[in-house]
Amino acid sequence: AHASNVNVQDVEGCTPLHIATLIGHVAMVEYLIVTCHADSSLRDDRERTVAHYAAKYGFIDIINVFKKCGVPCDLKDNEGRT
Repeated sequence: AHASNVNVQDVEGCTPLHIATLIGHVAMVEYLIVTCHADSSLRDDRERTVAHYAAKYGFIDIINVFKKCGVPCDLKDNEGRT
């Protein structure tokens, strides 16, 4: 009955989309982006985007979802990594 903020960030700056990506939950990642319009450009406290998480853990299926949905995968974190 109550709307929730899909882009809420925890104390480390992670959103539900960051968490879904971190655990490799492809269906949830796609749901959050497509249905809930989650903001894929939000960064955690180290300036990492969801693409950084997917790349770090080798989640190719999630990267394919990002590519399909137009999520930028070339942004730098606070250490200059893409």
